[in-house]
Amino acid sequence: MGGNAKLTDIYTIKTARQRRLLLSMNPIEQAAKALALWPNWGNLMSKLRLSTVAALMISGAAQAAGPLTIDVHRDANCGCCKEWIKHLQANGFKVNDYVETNMSAVKQRLGVPQGLVSCHTGVVDGKFVEGHVPAAQIKELHNRQHLAGIAVPGMPAGSPGMEYGQTTQAYQVIGLNKTGTQEVVASIGQVDR
Repeated sequence: MGGNAKLTDIYTIKTARQRRLLLSMNPIEQAAKALALWPNWGNLMSKLRLSTVAALMISGAAQAAGPLTIDVHRDANCGCCKEWIKHLQANGFKVNDYVETNMSAVKQRLGVPQGLVSCHTGVVDGKFVEGHVPAAQIKELHNRQHLAGIAVPGMPAGSPGMEYGQTTQAYQVIGLNKTGTQEVVASIGQVDR
């Protein structure tokens, strides 16, 4: 009986270590490790239940990593705004399209400075996206916590939504800090300083 007690003690220590390991992982890793660490759970039904839970967790995680949503406010008569929306959709964005009658009021409400104004205004994660900003810069905006928004002032030829003919202009994506100062977030093409 003494041998059994020792075996039980070793099993308990091993289980506690495994529990600590599992608690340090995300739910998907936990389910996978639990299946691998405890193959002697006894019956097949327990393993099947755990497999089902793991599958549900994985599908939930996949849904949570869905497309980035952006609200786009635009004038009904602007063709380049519609082209910019197509650019966003082609790059995986879910676009909520709002046709506005007073874009100046929208820009003012969202805090877009007069010097950064363009034709349409987007909102993603509570931050403004003004003008023909490339999708890649919008995706990076999430990681730039110090910014209130980003903009491509004016309507530079060759920017997303402004691809007409062979003409392209160099332009900058400008970030507006929450303190009100501006910084260059990206330079597209060659920009003279």
